[in-house]
Amino acid sequence: MLCKKALHLLLVCACLCLCLAISAPVRAQGGDAYALIDEVNALRASEGLAAYSVDAGLMSGAQAHADYMASLGTWTHERADGSSASSLGIAENVAMGMQLSPNYAVYVLWTDSLHWPTMLGHSAGSVGAGVASDGSNIYYVLNVLPAGQAIQARVADPAAAEQNVQAAALLQQATPEPVFLGILTSTPNPDGSIIHVVQSGESLWGIADAYGMSMSEIMVNSGNSPAAEQVFIGDRLVIRRAFTPTPTDNSTPTPTPITPQPTVFRPTRTPVPTATPMPTPTPTLPPPPLHVAFRSSQQVGLTMAGISAAGLILVLYFLFIRKPKE
Repeated sequence: MLCKKALHLLLVCACLCLCLAISAPVRAQGGDAYALIDEVNALRASEGLAAYSVDAGLMSGAQAHADYMASLGTWTHERADGSSASSLGIAENVAMGMQLSPNYAVYVLWTDSLHWPTMLGHSAGSVGAGVASDGSNIYYVLNVLPAGQAIQARVADPAAAEQNVQAAALLQQATPEPVFLGILTSTPNPDGSIIHVVQSGESLWGIADAYGMSMSEIMVNSGNSPAAEQVFIGDRLVIRRAFTPTPTDNSTPTPTPITPQPTVFRPTRTPVPTATPMPTPTPTLPPPPLHVAFRSSQQVGLTMAGISAAGLILVLYFLFIRKPKE
């Protein structure tokens, strides 16, 4: 009976342990991306700075680059597509090693003047990290999108910084640099600006020497910190900014248009004629019958003939037609 109870108790404990294991986040001890970010934020807290906020996009990009370095078997700032973090405005630290840990990367490998500002160079920012392995070496990528105020980050332990430089020198001996044949300077653009695209094998010191400028001048012209010294293949450095021409007033004065005045029509006054009084008509009396009958010889003849004919008719009438009463 006791054995059965003990067996049941063991089964319950096993189930509880299994549930806790499933619910707990899975992180590789000393080697996952979040452990690297935690180490960087702990460093920032020790300097009185706010922690970087984790950005999903930066996490994805950093992990892809860590996997790419593992596929090459070496560290590089050039991505698989040929781009670089600096061309995107992102500060980047990379590291590789057989016995690599976040603490070792932050406090030993990244304590020089090139890598330290990535972690402490700004008052705020977003961060992403990636970790990969090729079976023998571990590869770290730390990407930071700076924000807030720039800070002049002090260099950490000088001895550790020197150790970092020596480790980088040993790694470069294992990966020979391409043969450097000199820097080809760029031709000024029509606006006077000079843009230099960093090629393989070129350094900021060599570029500054080729153009006769200081490294800080080139960095300031390119919108970077004057203390920055690291450049990557494909970076566009502004050697000289475009000229700002003095504005010349070539405008032609616009004449003021003359507004035509309307012509007022003034008709000429025509004199009104004075009315002429009409003559009063004088009534004309009809001429007497004798005057009408005898006003011409023809009419006279006709009148006489008429009178004679009338007399003849009367004579005949009284003589022959009308008989006298007996």
